Amino acid sequence: MALAWVAGQPGITAPILGVTNPHHLTDAIAAFDLELSSAEQVQLTEHHTPRFAAGVYRSRTEAAPKTPS
Repeated sequence: MALAWVAGQPGITAPILGVTNPHHLTDAIAAFDLELSSAEQVQLTEHHTPRFAAGVYRSRTEAAPKTPS
């Protein structure tokens, strides 16, 4: 479900997968066929805090995401 949510986010074109067992790859591939309902998307998104990845360059004009208080 988490991978299906990540893959459905704007700007995500190819989630990076890391697997240690063949069944992990099978499960990950199956996630791309999973369609989350609008309610599921909202429920998962409300618990997500966007952050820039460490070491990622961002332009001076791009605002950093707000951090929770």
